[in-house]
Amino acid sequence: SQGPRCSDDDLLTTPERTLRVSHEYTERSPYGPEKSCLSCEFFLARADSEVCGGCQILVGGRVNAAGHCDAWAAKT
Repeated sequence: SQGPRCSDDDLLTTPERTLRVSHEYTERSPYGPEKSCLSCEFFLARADSEVCGGCQILVGGRVNAAGHCDAWAAKT
């Protein structure tokens, strides 16, 4: 199971979609939870969802806590 999708490409602007492609964003981290959005410095948790949040790099739209992109940086 892939789990719930957080990102809806139809709701993103063209620049927001381009940013996600350029940073190789995926809804499921190929590196496991150790390098997922949830463990990233740029992840922004949301009070209304345990799965979907925001990102300081991939502005606009939501990202999956289990996701990953090449801007990932370990939380300090």
